[in-house]
Amino acid sequence: MDLSKLDFVVMSHRHGDHMGGLAYVLRVNPNVSIYAPKEGFGVYGADLPSSSYRRDESLPAERRYFGGQPPETLRFGAAWPQGHFKLIDKATEIAPGVHLIALVSDKPGTLELRDLSLVLDTPDGLVIVVGCAYPGIDRILETALKINPRIALVVGDLRLVVAKTRRSPASPR
Repeated sequence: MDLSKLDFVVMSHRHGDHMGGLAYVLRVNPNVSIYAPKEGFGVYGADLPSSSYRRDESLPAERRYFGGQPPETLRFGAAWPQGHFKLIDKATEIAPGVHLIALVSDKPGTLELRDLSLVLDTPDGLVIVVGCAYPGIDRILETALKINPRIALVVGDLRLVVAKTRRSPASPR
């Protein structure tokens, strides 16, 4: 595949095994758009209002952050500063028939991990591509069904972060 012809890249979440090739992609295609989960802090960059930290007006200006004159918005860099990141925090259609589902995990072990799933609306139904499904495949599918009630394919790592019982694939339900 010729990576220089990519229109966009979707990063499912911030784990290294899902981001390892991004530096190479950016060398081959430096202008590609990169969709990533919006986080308060993180490797994709972020913005926070300057009201997010406590100010101590009793200190002289030279001992305060930004000399006592903070910008309205604090901008944090990305691990790939040359990347054209578009940070996503809600279900978004990024092109005709191409959707991103943004959810946050509420599971112990991945609590508050932000995650994107790619959804393609095809004539045969939805094709849903997940990274690890940390927020839960049930929640991802519930959101996808609002786009189209017909699902053709679900692919990706469908791990159950927290499962009450362990079943082998051959065991009956």
